[in-house]
This record gives sequence, C-alpha cells and structure tokens, in this order.
Amino acid sequence: IECAQERYLAGENSRARHHILADFFLGTWSNGRKKEITMTVSGKQEYYNADRNVVPQPMKYDDNVFNRRKLNEVTFHLLHAGRLDDIFEHTLGNLDFMNTMIDAFSVKDLIEDYNMVLQLQDNLEIRLLRDALRLIKPTLEFKGGVPSYLALELIGRLVPFEHQS
Repeated sequence: IECAQERYLAGENSRARHHILADFFLGTWSNGRKKEITMTVSGKQEYYNADRNVVPQPMKYDDNVFNRRKLNEVTFHLLHAGRLDDIFEHTLGNLDFMNTMIDAFSVKDLIEDYNMVLQLQDNLEIRLLRDALRLIKPTLEFKGGVPSYLALELIGRLVPFEHQS
C-alpha cells in the first residue's frame, strides 16, 4: 500500500488523483452520467461528453455485505482532495454513512476517521461530532436489540451547541 501511495498519490498531481478517486467512490460518474473528455484528433483539441462506464459504489451491496473498500477509503480521498464540504455531506456528517461504518467496522474506526481529518484540518463541527461519538461509544457498542441509538445520542449530545458558531 505504501509503495502505491508513494508512486500514485504523492507529488504535484496528488490532489487531482485524490479527487478522481473520491469521485469514483462517490459514484459521481456512474449510472451513465457523462463527463467531458478532451482528445487530440489530427493535431486539434476536440471535446466530447462520454459515459465513463463507472460502476456505482453503494455503501452496502446487500443486507450484511458492506462495500468495505468505499467505507474505508472515501473520507481519506476527500480529505486529501481538499473537499471538506463533501466530507460533511457524504461521510462524517452523513448519518447513513456513520451507521453503515459502525455496522461494517466499529465505532472506534469511525472515530479514527474524525481523528484523521482533525490531524490535517482543525474544524469545530468535526471535533464536536468526534467528541460526542467518544462519549456515546459504549451505548453504540451495546447491541441490545435496538437498531441504532446513534441519531438520538448525537442529538442529545449536540443540542447544547446548536447556537454556537
């Protein structure tokens, strides 16, 4: 993994490559969505819209079959592409992603994603969510027949911060 990261995800094109990988995991160009492509034909630049035939990347393939690669990597690539707004929308601020991440891995792994973001960019919202998850970790790990207390627990922990900026 380190060799591949050094070869393909380092250097001057690093951000652009992370952007492309993040788009892949988010399914930006899947399901027949067309993306502009530039080609040189007879020495002249021509532009086309083409279906890239990208396979969609759901969080779950089936009831208990998780897309662990997407869950494990999408936040990393969004972070290194500089797409913090997409991190909130699609991963660490997305309740479906958070629940799926906990089901596929663990609360600890989800918290590690928050820590990864905070190492590169201090952000109040990310820090508050991470700290709330740390506090509710024992409740979330107890699987006493309740599907998920995540939403209720987050609301309970974060309501006092609603009017802070």
